[in-house]
Amino acid sequence: MDQHRTSKADYEKDVEIIKKYTFHDTWYCTKVNLLLASDSDDLKNEADYIKMLKNSIQNRAKKKPIINKTCFRGMRQSEKEFKAYELNEILYIPSFLSTSKNEEKFYMAKNHNSLIKIVLNYPPNNAINVDDELSIYSKEEEEVLFSCYSKFKVIEKKQNYIYKEKTFEFYLKLEHINQPLDSLGVGNILMMNILGF
Repeated sequence: MDQHRTSKADYEKDVEIIKKYTFHDTWYCTKVNLLLASDSDDLKNEADYIKMLKNSIQNRAKKKPIINKTCFRGMRQSEKEFKAYELNEILYIPSFLSTSKNEEKFYMAKNHNSLIKIVLNYPPNNAINVDDELSIYSKEEEEVLFSCYSKFKVIEKKQNYIYKEKTFEFYLKLEHINQPLDSLGVGNILMMNILGF
């Protein structure tokens, strides 16, 4: 079989898998992330797609690595949740994480009281720029999408943090940490257990 044809077919398959997630009109992304976050029994129904999406993100990251150094995310959290984060703590975020590389466009809803800033000291091997090939919302959002169970380190946390003339009740600065893709790191083991591998 023609290697070029196979490679092109694999590339196009990855694009379609990612587009299923980024097409907001169906809110399939929300369903997948709620299942990952809640560790619901229904998670196994989406296990095949989650594995495919994780692999497609990693494939895309190899072909089109991210070059920007920071990305941003707004969220809602309680004081108890914020205090649970410890400086220098290593954590795994179970859901696929949507952020923005544009500090003016990060995901902020009216009820969000927290800002997360993620530092990328080197190109992540499990995150991608969601460009116009992958989403019709690419110019609007300038999204950076991290795979499920991405690994981070808490390097800064503050309360009543002012950013761009807006006060956030809570602020977290995380450093993304690459994990070997061909070995069983903690994050991969967690994901395999939860998805029933």
